[in-house]
Amino acid sequence: MTELGWDDGSPMEDTRQTLIIRLQSLNDDEAWSVFHDAYSRYIYAVLRRVGIPHEDTGDLQQMILVKLWKKIPGYEYQPDRAMFRTWLGRVIKNTAIDWIRGKKPEGIVFDESVERSVMREEVLDTIIQKEWQTYVSNVAMQNVRRDITEQSVEIFELSLKGVDADEIAVQYGLKRNSVYRIIARVRERLVVEINEIRRELE
Repeated sequence: MTELGWDDGSPMEDTRQTLIIRLQSLNDDEAWSVFHDAYSRYIYAVLRRVGIPHEDTGDLQQMILVKLWKKIPGYEYQPDRAMFRTWLGRVIKNTAIDWIRGKKPEGIVFDESVERSVMREEVLDTIIQKEWQTYVSNVAMQNVRRDITEQSVEIFELSLKGVDADEIAVQYGLKRNSVYRIIARVRERLVVEINEIRRELE
């Protein structure tokens, strides 16, 4: 089973193309559900990071998803020229900019200092890139949790927080070398998962 929600026997690198082709028919409910599950949380995270008010983020997220659904029939899949995520990010960015410029619902006040900041294209591009990295890492960690013990996850997360291996070893009644092996094993598994998700979703 792939991250995108089905296993049709096709090579992993073809999963995005398969999904896009199915979406372009505009009547494949399963494909749309898979697309929604794969990208909706990322879209939401970008909008919140941009500074869209919480009470409006859900509506703008749905607006972007509808726009993607309408635009995807004309999307040409060319992975050798540009990633699908680049096109996705452009749609998110343009929609957010339009919203901030005044196409937002009447009466909504957007913080002027935030508006001046995010209206700079390079700022938005940086936000979109960082949120994608965070999103992929979070999804990867969720997947890793299904394959390893909770104790291993806890040890790995403590190491990320800078807790010394000796302290972790005492806390869990392990040898120091065992702690290092667990951390290395989880890290290796996480890297593999991140690479797989990027191949599937980017």
